[in-house]
Amino acid sequence: MTEQQKTIRPEDQPGFFVLKHYLTDMSFENPRGPLEERQCADIKKKLTVGVDTREEQEADMVLLTLSLEAQYQGRIVFLCDISYCAHVRMNKIPEQMKAQILHVSVPTSLIPFLNNAIDHAARAAGYPGLKIGDIDFMGLYQEKNRKQQVH
Repeated sequence: MTEQQKTIRPEDQPGFFVLKHYLTDMSFENPRGPLEERQCADIKKKLTVGVDTREEQEADMVLLTLSLEAQYQGRIVFLCDISYCAHVRMNKIPEQMKAQILHVSVPTSLIPFLNNAIDHAARAAGYPGLKIGDIDFMGLYQEKNRKQQVH
């Protein structure tokens, strides 16, 4: 085999690979039942995000947690808490970039899966489709680093 005919395998390339991902916990509380559709446009949402990581020998773990509180006219209409886990293998990633990948790139790649679960739960509770917006994981990561430097 000549040098030009050599096959490039994905595992030989730098990057991160999600080995598995799954929902670990989800709660959707709907204490008052669904609102009328016209009222849903006026729902105020508060989103709290957490990213926890654990570096392990075989694969690193990322646990993404979201808490979504929805209010209408100052009253809670629903609460959604969700935790989603991914096991990730990194290949040929510089050491100084690993934490950023675990706190920014991996959580970003998980958002479509969380959106799907949240959307399904909201529809089952009688609300129109629900998607969480963009999350600035880089900003969260930088803020976490700033707080660690202060302490």
